[in-house]
Amino acid sequence: GALIAWADDRSGSFDIYAQRLGENGTCEWVSGGIAVCAASGDQIDPGITVSGVEGAVISWTDGRGIATDIYAQRLDSFGVSQWATDGIPVCSEPHDQIDPLIVGDEDDGAIVTWLDFRLMETTYHEIYTQRIDPGGVGLWASGGEVVCPYRDKRLENVAGVSDGAEGVISVWNELPGGIYVQRVDYGGLVQWGNYGVAICPPDWESKYPQIVSNGSGGAMIAWQDARGGEEDIYAQMVDGNGTEVWPVNDIAICTASGEQLYPKVADDGAGGAIICWQDDRSGNFDVFAQRINSSGSTMWSTDGIGLCTANGDQEHIQIIPDGSGGAILVWADERNSEYDIYAQRVDATGTELWSAGGLPVCTETGDQHYPQLTSDDA
Repeated sequence: GALIAWADDRSGSFDIYAQRLGENGTCEWVSGGIAVCAASGDQIDPGITVSGVEGAVISWTDGRGIATDIYAQRLDSFGVSQWATDGIPVCSEPHDQIDPLIVGDEDDGAIVTWLDFRLMETTYHEIYTQRIDPGGVGLWASGGEVVCPYRDKRLENVAGVSDGAEGVISVWNELPGGIYVQRVDYGGLVQWGNYGVAICPPDWESKYPQIVSNGSGGAMIAWQDARGGEEDIYAQMVDGNGTEVWPVNDIAICTASGEQLYPKVADDGAGGAIICWQDDRSGNFDVFAQRINSSGSTMWSTDGIGLCTANGDQEHIQIIPDGSGGAILVWADERNSEYDIYAQRVDATGTELWSAGGLPVCTETGDQHYPQLTSDDA
C-alpha cells in the first residue's frame, strides 16, 4: 500500500491532506483524506516519507507567516498527528524557504532539504538541509546545514534520497542547465566538494532531476533534457564517490515526439529503477513509464508504456516501489474537468494491477494538486 499527501483547496486556500491506501487500492482513512495542516495562508509542495511502523513524516512550504517557511508533521498509522497542531517549523529563517524535499534517515526521523532565500537575493539562492528526530527536534545546525552555498547561480528543483547511512544524496539543476549532485553525511557534512559534482553540462538545458539509491552507496538520476531540440528523458548512475557509471552521454529513456516532462523515479529492488513522466505525444499530458536495469538497459517498450491516457491532462506524477519489483503511482487528474487524485499499481513487467487508467483517491469539490506518496510500512 501507500501513504499519499497533497495540497487541497477545498477550503478556498491550499491545505495539506493525506490518505492511506491498502494493497488493493482501498482508502483506509477518512473519505476525502485527513487534514494534516489547515493553518492560515497556503500550504503547498508536500513531501512525504515513511516513519516508524505504518506512519509518515510530511513536509511542506508554509505561508502562514510574512515569508514562506518549511514545516513538517508526523502521522501515526491511523493518520493522527504526533507533533504540534498544523506542524512544526523545520526552518523559519528570514525571507523565503521553498520547495522542500524529504527522505527518511533510517532512524524513524527525516532529512528535509530546501531552496533558501535568507541572503535576500531576488534571483539566486542556496540549498539547505536539516535532520529531525522522531520527536521533531532538529539534529543539525539551527536553520539547517548548507548543501550548496551562494555562488552567483540560480539553483532549482532539488531532490534527494537517503545514502543508506543516515545521510542524504541531493541533486539539483542550475540555470540555464546542468545537473549537480552532493552527498551530506549523518553529521551534516558535505562529501563531494563545496558545490557538488556536475553530471550533465549546462548547454543541454537539463533540469528537473530526480534520484533513487542504487543500493551500493550511489544513486541513479533521471532528468528532463533538451539536447535533441524537444524535451526528452535521460538518466545516469553515480557511485559512492559521485563518479558516473554509465556512458558519458547518458542513457535515453524516452525521445518520443512531443515533450516528455518532470520525470520521477522509484527503485525496482534490483539495482535499477522505474521512471515515469508527463508525456504529450497524444496532444494531452498522459502518464508514461519505463523500467531501466542496473546496466542502463531499458526493459519495457521503446519510449515507455502509457499507464493513463484518460481525457484531460494527468500531471504532478509521483511514484514509489511496491516491494515486489513494481511500483505505485499517484497523480493529479483532469478527466472530470476539475483536478482529482488518482493512483495505479504496476508490476515488474509494466502490467496495471488496479483499475485500468487508475483508481480515484480523492474527488472532492475543488482541485486537488501536488500529490506525494510513500510506503505505508517501514
